[in-house]
Amino acid sequence: MNISHNQSLQAIAEYNLVEPSEQDARAALQRVFGAADGESRWLQACAESGLRSGLVRPGDELERAASALGLQGGATAAVARSILIRMRTFYRIASRLNNTSARASS
Repeated sequence: MNISHNQSLQAIAEYNLVEPSEQDARAALQRVFGAADGESRWLQACAESGLRSGLVRPGDELERAASALGLQGGATAAVARSILIRMRTFYRIASRLNNTSARASS
């Protein structure tokens, strides 16, 4: 079976899995806390992790922001944990699909 990189990305898309983004994190907070309070919590997490809200890139920066978010405790920590789980799930699946693709093309 010969699976290309594009096919592996399509496989992720078939499961409606996209790389988590800052917008996803902010939306999750706003669903739980409302627009103003959710945004306030996000701004605090960005400030504590040395990032600028609106400019947080997927991957390491989002992980730093989510980790800082988790330090706020309570329901905010639960939202942070869900963001981190989504990130790790996405990257593990993408990695496995890319490894499968690499082996199939060898």
